[in-house]
Amino acid sequence: MVLAKHPLKLLVRLEDFHGLEIGALWEELKFGIEHIGKIGAIAVVGNTKSEEFGAWLASLFTKSEMRYFSFDSENEAQNWLKLS
Repeated sequence: MVLAKHPLKLLVRLEDFHGLEIGALWEELKFGIEHIGKIGAIAVVGNTKSEEFGAWLASLFTKSEMRYFSFDSENEAQNWLKLS
């Protein structure tokens, strides 16, 4: 596995999120596997406890550091990504 010299940093904003279908989940897992080691940090911004739980659950399947932030803390999420 070759690690990216400058790993990607992602901000995922869950707006009007109503859940994930099995097919979409499979595609997300494939993306994660294909890009393992290339993504350094993931900030997930959402508005519900179920989204927070989903981010925590997803963090178990990645080597990337992942943190959840509320919509009110989106600026904090952006700052965290800059420092990661």
